[in-house]
Amino acid sequence: MAQDCNSRTNQIPPLPRGVRGKTSSPILNLATTLLFLYIAFTPPAHADWQFMFYLGHSFTQPGRIHVNDPHQPRDIAPVKWLDQSLRPPLYYGLRINYWLQSEAGAGVGLDFTHAKIIARLPEIPEEEIDNNQPILHKLALTHGYNFLTVNALARSDTINSGERYYTGAGIGFAVPHVELHYGSIQIDNYRYSGLVAQALAGVQYQEMVVEYKVSRGWLRLDLEEGSWLGVEPITHHFDLGLGGGL
Repeated sequence: MAQDCNSRTNQIPPLPRGVRGKTSSPILNLATTLLFLYIAFTPPAHADWQFMFYLGHSFTQPGRIHVNDPHQPRDIAPVKWLDQSLRPPLYYGLRINYWLQSEAGAGVGLDFTHAKIIARLPEIPEEEIDNNQPILHKLALTHGYNFLTVNALARSDTINSGERYYTGAGIGFAVPHVELHYGSIQIDNYRYSGLVAQALAGVQYQEMVVEYKVSRGWLRLDLEEGSWLGVEPITHHFDLGLGGGL
C-alpha cells in the first residue's frame, strides 16, 4: 500500500469549536509566574533542594506513525514534525532536584516538560487513495506533548569562574493532549499514552541554567475497537532557565 497522507485536507472542514484545544489555565499561568519571580529574586544558596524553571525550543526528528488497524495495519512515513515552541502555549519545563551533597555529587530530580509535536503528513497521489481505507488527516500534540520523568543526576563542584556542570538521565510517562482526525474518528483530549526516557546535560552559573536534553517516547494513541496509532518521537530540547535553592 502506498504511503498515506492528508491530500484531501483542503476539502475537510475545520474541527467544531467544541473540540478545539483550549488555552492554558489562568491558575497555571499565575503559579508559573510566581515561581519564576521567586527564583529570580532568590539569592545564591548551596541548598540540597533546588527548583528550576526553563523555557526553550525543541526539534523532533522525522519518523513514522504506525497504524495498528486490525483490518489494515500499515505505516505512514516519512513524517516530519513541527514544534511551534514559541507559539502559545509556549514550550516550558519545571524541575525539582534533591542533591545528596551540597557540592559535587549525586542527586535525584522530578522533571515536567511541556513540548509540542505536530505531524506534517506525506501526500498521497489521488489515484492511489483507497476509499475503503481511513485517512489520517491530522495528528497534533499541541497542548501539549507533556511528560514527567524521574531523573538520576550528578554535578560538579563550583569552579573558579562560578559555574558548575551537571548531567542526568531518567524515565517516566507521557500524558499529551491529543488532537487527532482519522477517518470518521476525532479526538481532542488528554490521555495517558506511554513511556518517555531522557538524557540531559547542562551548566549553571549562579541562577542561570543552560541545558540540552534528548527524549525518546513510546506513545500509543488509542482509537476504537482495538485500533491505535503508535508514535516514537525522538526530540532534542534546548533550554534556558533559572534555578535556585529552596
